[in-house]
Amino acid sequence: MKTRYLVGVLAVGWCLTPSGSIAGTRPGYVEPRTVCALATVPQPAERTELVDERTGALLRLTARSNGAVQVRMTWPDFDFRKVMQPNGDFTLLLAGSQDVLTLVRTGDRLRVTRNGRTAVLKHTQVDEAGLEHVQQVLAGSRAMRMFRALHGRLSEDTLASVPGIIVDVTDVQVGVLQGDGGVLERRRAKPRGRISQAGLGGRNQCYDDWERDVVVSWVEFEDCVKVTKWIPGGPEVCAFVWTVQIEGAWFKYLSCCSFPLKIE
Repeated sequence: MKTRYLVGVLAVGWCLTPSGSIAGTRPGYVEPRTVCALATVPQPAERTELVDERTGALLRLTARSNGAVQVRMTWPDFDFRKVMQPNGDFTLLLAGSQDVLTLVRTGDRLRVTRNGRTAVLKHTQVDEAGLEHVQQVLAGSRAMRMFRALHGRLSEDTLASVPGIIVDVTDVQVGVLQGDGGVLERRRAKPRGRISQAGLGGRNQCYDDWERDVVVSWVEFEDCVKVTKWIPGGPEVCAFVWTVQIEGAWFKYLSCCSFPLKIE
């Protein structure tokens, strides 16, 4: 299997836009890159493949030949796959107990499909009808229940790892879609989206940029909630936009650090 350094996949520098998507710098410009030095024994945060100590779930981060990256988590009778594009679009698959659920984000629209039923939600604005339709499609999903139960059992080290951050953010995404208002309060009380500095050889620009982006996105999320908390579905829109911003910052961090990723 081939190995590709992500800096080779991303030929230009990526930056976070206000909408949470990832935009490129001017054509032909290549930003200086920092290779995040790994410790002799890499900490979970720097691993692209690890086994969760609590559940035995296997998490892997790999690259696609088209410039996308994939986070996969496998557990007995359960499969999580999320393919993320440089522009912020993603395809998520949750499969377990003979139940298959897919979520496809394209621009400002999210398509949710399960057992032949499909719902479309415009996630950058309040869309009560779309959210209600999505919740009808998700109702009774065994794959969804398996994912959220497994996520709740993952160790903190796993959730702070490079692939684990995407698993963690995805739990917020699907929780919002399910109507789990508690996921917002839990996130407010204990904001995650951090990458451990252990094994990074001290502070570096990649980590500093990541930390700044996470803090800014959280402040914007809280401001958004203050404005929309009296609007049905408003806080949910704020939370979903926050997850997109975190995923954008995550992709930017990977590019900056030049992680060597296997191509699938």
